[in-house]
Amino acid sequence: MARKIPINRYLTLGIVLLVGGGGFLGCTGIPKESEAPSTKVESPVLPSDSIPMVGQRDKEKATEEISLEGSVSVPAAASAAGTESTAGTKPKEPENTEELRTKQGKPEREPPQGPTLQTVLLFDGFVFSVKNPSVRWKVNPEGTPVRVELAKDPGFAPERIVWAKLSLEDHVQLPDLAEREEYYLRIGVFQNDTFLKDSVRVFAISFKAFSVPMLPVLQPGTTATFTMGYNGGMEREKPEHPVTLTHPFALGTYEVTNEEFALVMNQLLKGGILRWEGKNLWGPEGILVAGSEGLSFGTQFGFTEKEGLLLPLPGREKHPVVGVSWYGAWVFCYVLSLMEGLEPAVEFELSDPIQTARLKLDADGYRLPSEAEWEYAARGDKMLLYPGGTLNPNGVNFYRSGDPFEGYGSPTEAGGPTTPVGYFDGSVRGRYRTVRGAGPFGHFDLLGNVWEWCIDWFDPSYYRISSKENPLGPDKGSQRVVRGGAWNTQRQDLRLTLRGFFPPEGTSYSIGFRLARTLKEKGK
Repeated sequence: MARKIPINRYLTLGIVLLVGGGGFLGCTGIPKESEAPSTKVESPVLPSDSIPMVGQRDKEKATEEISLEGSVSVPAAASAAGTESTAGTKPKEPENTEELRTKQGKPEREPPQGPTLQTVLLFDGFVFSVKNPSVRWKVNPEGTPVRVELAKDPGFAPERIVWAKLSLEDHVQLPDLAEREEYYLRIGVFQNDTFLKDSVRVFAISFKAFSVPMLPVLQPGTTATFTMGYNGGMEREKPEHPVTLTHPFALGTYEVTNEEFALVMNQLLKGGILRWEGKNLWGPEGILVAGSEGLSFGTQFGFTEKEGLLLPLPGREKHPVVGVSWYGAWVFCYVLSLMEGLEPAVEFELSDPIQTARLKLDADGYRLPSEAEWEYAARGDKMLLYPGGTLNPNGVNFYRSGDPFEGYGSPTEAGGPTTPVGYFDGSVRGRYRTVRGAGPFGHFDLLGNVWEWCIDWFDPSYYRISSKENPLGPDKGSQRVVRGGAWNTQRQDLRLTLRGFFPPEGTSYSIGFRLARTLKEKGK
């Protein structure tokens, strides 16, 4: 099932450029009241950690033309309604864009003389995270034969070709790859027993095992009905209303960590698609995917830069990533899906990508959870307000909860304020005894630590008009939903029904994300 994504133009562009080996759209953020107060931290029901900063272009450049199998008109970014706007500095573009395009498997653009082929996020040195991934492409016209060959030699001598397949579909599954060995992949339109010369692309690829832990919430063949909202909470949490989920899905066991985020983003840095400049991770056209510029409240932004790549800070590898925009979270989902050879959860037509982008809930690729999926995973059918039913400071990281990562004079002086994911598992850590803080399906840190991005646009009155089945939020808005509270949420505000919101182009020192994924029945 595919549903048109209820998003603005900018996410669509981000995903479209990703497919074409282009860039991603986000927006830099500056802190709001960024100095750590000595006695009090405002509870961010609206996480007020930063204000998005918008890069301004000259009036005559208000519309940029970005090529993707034709030209896509992209307006200059604008700030979310009600937020401040200030000029930003646009990083330099790569000098040799034609060379970059070739590295990403895109031949020099000339008027097409026949069938055209575009690979989906492949570049020289791409590392798959499963041993038998699928390789995907877009071919025009559809149904044109495409041949894929795997060799141990870049010259593709016949005796060095270890596997080959001709396909009329838009993907093939490769045979098992040996870990850490280099292979060469050749893909092109195949007609009259030969490759169509201008369509051929060659990439060096390899395999290194990597996965993000996931736990099922709703199994294939089942549905779940639960009560969403809380009449004892804020107006935006009301009214309590029944919701039925029919799409089977899994949710990340933990929030995405610095280590995991760095591994995936470094793929794009090595491929020349993203670049690290200053304290930020940039895409083309001055697009911010993630960054620590202005996020100086503690050391929880867990990266430094080394030789152009993201390097997790020692001791921060297992802490949740923060400073990632909503768009940056989608980039991670999309790239990880292709690393595992999964079908991305976003689809679109190349002829009109902006207007045709759709969330594909039946795809098995990674995505963000809907707000309804998130709340069901956190509360189950027992209408829990806290993990296990009660709020225990030794089981949740919130403001002044007293965990070892929280300082005495200020929350950040001990290197906090985040805790490693899964920290509250019931074990004894030094002199600190934790209480197991997992949700009803086994997921950790659904309450506290960092807020988590959801798919939905935010509307404080949405619960009054929400769909009763598989709600995905309103069709438009200026803020995205974040759920779960964070290290700086005060105790009286913290509960599993708490709804926060933040501009999708913004970055914050208390917002991270958790993966979701639709589950399919075996054999489908």
